[in-house]
Amino acid sequence: MQFQTLRRRWQFERVYREGRKFWNDVFVIYVLPNGLNENRLGIAVTKKLGKAVKRNRVKRLIRESYRLLRDRLKGGYDIVVVGRAPATAMKCQQTQAAMLDLFKRAGILKRGADDD
Repeated sequence: MQFQTLRRRWQFERVYREGRKFWNDVFVIYVLPNGLNENRLGIAVTKKLGKAVKRNRVKRLIRESYRLLRDRLKGGYDIVVVGRAPATAMKCQQTQAAMLDLFKRAGILKRGADDD
């Protein structure tokens, strides 16, 4: 099943401006309640990370990690994930662990979903 995404510039700007920010060495996430029953994901990867091949790989890793973790998240949030340089060299399990850590700190994991 496909998940909802943020697409418009104003949607990203609203989350950047009004959302809470959490970061580690791999990702920065912004989280904002959206008043809906489902989460919406936005992905931002800057050209500082490298050429299109590297940027697209980071986006794929973020999407796959989110897909594997989304059942463990509370609903009703807009989430923007910003990739940082170390993400270009990581494997999927490592990115998933980094995102899980940020989701825990953001407080958007369902109860009992943080068991690993």
